[in-house]
Amino acid sequence: MLFRSIALNDAKAAEVFAVPPALAGMAQMAVTQSDSFPMKLVKVANGVYQAQSFRHHSLVVEFPTFVAVVEAPYLDTQTRMLAQQIAKDIPNKPIKYAAVTHFHYDHIGGVRAMAALGATILVAKEHEPALKKVLDAPHTHPPDDLQKAGSKAGKMEVYEGRKVIKDGAQSLELIPFTGSPHVE
Repeated sequence: MLFRSIALNDAKAAEVFAVPPALAGMAQMAVTQSDSFPMKLVKVANGVYQAQSFRHHSLVVEFPTFVAVVEAPYLDTQTRMLAQQIAKDIPNKPIKYAAVTHFHYDHIGGVRAMAALGATILVAKEHEPALKKVLDAPHTHPPDDLQKAGSKAGKMEVYEGRKVIKDGAQSLELIPFTGSPHVE
C-alpha cells in the first residue's frame, strides 16, 4: 500500500495553492488593461540593466544616443511594456538594436514587436533562417505591431563571428554561442 491516509479539503493543501496577493493584483491588471505586464529595469553596471519581468528577462544597454536590448521579450505585450519602461527610465533614447541569442520562442517571442519599434534585429548567421521566417511572415488577421509598422519597421542585420556595437565609451560585444545542442 502506498498511502497511509487520505484527507479531503485539507487546509494546508489549500495554502500551498493560494495565489499570493501581489500576484493576484497583477492578474487583475492583466485582465482589465490590454497592455499590462510588470516590468522594471535593475541597474547591474553603468549603463547596463536587467529588464525584470514576470517571466523571461532581457538585458538593456544604454549608449549615449540610443539603447540596445539583448533578447526580445517573450510576448509582444512584454516588449511594449519594456519599451515603455525604457522610455521612462532612459528617456529620449530610442531602441536602436535588439539582439537575439538563439531562435527559441522564449528569446524571440517579441522580436516582431521590437522590429515594429524600429529596432534593427541583430542575429548571428547561424540563426538567420529561423528569424527571417518569423520577421517575414504576414500577421494580418488581426495585424500585429510589425504588420502595422510597414516601412517604418526595423530590419534584420546578420553578422558572422563577433558583432561590436560602440557609441562613446559604451560598447556591447555579441559573440555567437556554438557547440551546444540547446542553440544549434
